[in-house]
Amino acid sequence: LAAEYDAIQAKYGTDQFSMTEEEEALLRDRAMALLVPKPSIVIDPIVWKNEKGESSLRVQLDLAAPSDPKTQDVETLLSEIIQLAGLDLRLSKAMFVQAFGQAGEGTDDRLQMEMMGSELYDQYVGQLQQAGLVKLDGDVAAGSVLYRDHKVTLNGETMTVQELVQRVMLFAL
Repeated sequence: LAAEYDAIQAKYGTDQFSMTEEEEALLRDRAMALLVPKPSIVIDPIVWKNEKGESSLRVQLDLAAPSDPKTQDVETLLSEIIQLAGLDLRLSKAMFVQAFGQAGEGTDDRLQMEMMGSELYDQYVGQLQQAGLVKLDGDVAAGSVLYRDHKVTLNGETMTVQELVQRVMLFAL
């Protein structure tokens, strides 16, 4: 796939070019071939520890070839390609505050950075919690999103993809 793209790019001699329909079809076929063996991408888990606590992130993406890769409907294509998408996050406030404080030089600067870290954590976790994207478990913000069979499960609550997007947009605003 990469070699085919590089060959097309070399043909035009620039980063800014428009492919022909045949070139687009060739790249699409090469990309779809990568999905035939149903690849799974898993990061299990990324862990950040310090003396005050531990935070973790786990990501999983299971893919498959679509029934009709030539479909122009991107939403349908993505729903067939993405078989499972999952994210689990646990963010410890104490760990975050200590890590933020380590950016400071000297005791006073370190304490100021820790206070800033605490305020940032409270602000963003509060917004995430208000949008329903995370739940608090003591001083740990925890969130879990799983997409499978065209359904989303967010922190144990089943919803549509559109409902999840609405919650993310609520946080982003």
